[in-house]
Amino acid sequence: MTVKLYGFGTPNMTKVLLTASQAGITYEYIHLNPAAGEIKTPEHLACHPLGKIPTLEEDDFNLYESTAICRYLANVSDTDLYGGDLRRMALIDQWTDFMTHHVGKWIGVYFFQEVVQKRFFEKDIDLAAMEEAIGFLKEQLPVIEKQLAENQYLCGDGITIADTIAFCFFNIHEVTEFEFNNYPNITRWYDLIKSSPAYEQAFSHLDGGMIIH
Repeated sequence: MTVKLYGFGTPNMTKVLLTASQAGITYEYIHLNPAAGEIKTPEHLACHPLGKIPTLEEDDFNLYESTAICRYLANVSDTDLYGGDLRRMALIDQWTDFMTHHVGKWIGVYFFQEVVQKRFFEKDIDLAAMEEAIGFLKEQLPVIEKQLAENQYLCGDGITIADTIAFCFFNIHEVTEFEFNNYPNITRWYDLIKSSPAYEQAFSHLDGGMIIH
């Protein structure tokens, strides 16, 4: 299986790259430059009607939405990144949704305020938005910490797409002030994934880190 993955260095793109690498999928990464309008061309709009990234192309099949792409890549791979019995799959969905709709949402505020707003639009950081994010993360990060105290990965002893997706939210700390040093189990889990060959392969496309370039 060979697919093309289109995008640039955002958390949603890194989710897909890391999942594809962990799944052993052969893929071609194609960098799109948003400043040059490359996400608004007729060709890209045919793949994503809103002109966003990431997108997947495989022959005449196109797919968008990062979590949907991650599930697809896991399902077509010879791995158990998103498999097993119905209860295991439900747990993977649970932790994926918990990260996407709760923890990841508030970590994403750091990315939007410190990277998108400040660096690219030269706007001041919205301190009220940051304080709101910090407040929610103080409630939610301990949930992740407890789960990882009892499990090597979010859903047990094996890595799943819940981990590859969650990792890329936590990776935001490398380009913002977000930190999780006070959470040793999250730190252990993060370092474990970062030391993997899949991480090295995926992030090699982004100069070793999550950056918009």
